[in-house]
Amino acid sequence: MARKPAQGPVFDASVRICVLYGPEAFLKTEFSDRLKEAAEAAFGEVQSFRFDGQSASVGDIIEECRSFGLMASHKFVVVDEADQLVKGDSARRAMERYAENPSDEATLVLRAEKWTSGNLDKLIEAKGFIYKCDAILPHQAVNWAVKRCEKRHRATITREAAAFLVELLGVDLVRLDTELAKLSVGVGEGGEIGQEQVGALVAQSRSDDFWSVRDALTTGDPGRALDAIREVIEVGGENPVTVCVAMTDAARRVEAFALGIACGVPPASVAGQAKIWPRDSIEPTARLANRLGPARARALVIEAMRTDAARKSGRGDPRRNIERLALRFCGISEP
Repeated sequence: MARKPAQGPVFDASVRICVLYGPEAFLKTEFSDRLKEAAEAAFGEVQSFRFDGQSASVGDIIEECRSFGLMASHKFVVVDEADQLVKGDSARRAMERYAENPSDEATLVLRAEKWTSGNLDKLIEAKGFIYKCDAILPHQAVNWAVKRCEKRHRATITREAAAFLVELLGVDLVRLDTELAKLSVGVGEGGEIGQEQVGALVAQSRSDDFWSVRDALTTGDPGRALDAIREVIEVGGENPVTVCVAMTDAARRVEAFALGIACGVPPASVAGQAKIWPRDSIEPTARLANRLGPARARALVIEAMRTDAARKSGRGDPRRNIERLALRFCGISEP
C-alpha cells in the first residue's frame, strides 16, 4: 500500500508530482482543484492539460511537462487511470526517472482507483505526496456538508439538516454537493438551509424514484420493471434500500387487492380502505392481483421481506436479488 501523509495532502505550489488514488472521485477532483489554485496563486496563469492513462504514454506526459508553455509559464497536468500509465516495467522506470528530477515548470497529478506501491513512491513523496481518497463515514459527510455549504455555496446548513441530507443520499460527495448547490440557490446567498428545505427538495426526488419503481412493478411487465430498477440504481444513483422498500410496498398493495377481489370487494373500495393511491395505479395493480391470486400475492410479500432481510444481512448480490423479485412480480420467476 502507498503511504499516506499523517496530515493529508499538501496544497502547495512546491508540489511537482503527486498521486491521488482511491474510490472517492469527488475528493480526487477537489484536491486537484486546490493544487491548481495554489499553482495559480504562485505562478499566475496556469495552462491545464488532461490525459487518459489508458491511451497516453509516459513519454507523452513527460514531454508535455518538460516542453515550454506558449500560453502560460506553468503547466498543470492531470492523468486519470494513472495506474494503467505505469503498468509496464519500462513505463514505470521512465516515470521514476522523471520523478527524480521533475520539471519546475509543471505540476503533475496522477489519479487512479488503485495504486501499486514500489520504488516510484519514495521518489514521488520526495517532491510531493501520495494520498488515498477513501469513502467517508456518515458523520464525516455531515461535517463536510456543513463546511462545504458555507465555503463553496455561500449559504449555511444546520447540522440537523446536513444529517438529514446524508441520511437521504448517503455519503457520495458528488450527489451531496449537487444537492447543496440546489438548496443554496433556493435560500439565496447568506441564507440558512434547514430540515424543511431538505425535505421539500431532496426527499421529493427520492419519493419520485420510489413511486416509479413501485408503479412499474405493478404493471406486470418484466421489461418495464427491470428498466425502472436500472434507471433508479444506475442512472439515479439510488441506494437499494429505497428499491427494497418500494418493492415491499408494491407487494402489500397487490396482496390487498388479491384478497379483496377474492372476497368480491370492488377494486375502488379496496383502494379506499387500504389508502392506496394515486387513482391511476388502481387498475394495473388490481389486474396483477387478479392474475396472481391471494396465495401467490402472499408469497410475493414474503419474498419481498426475504429480499430486504438478505440485503440487510449481506446475503447474495443486492441487485440480483432485487431483479429476481421483480420477475416474481411479473409471474416469470418462482421460489
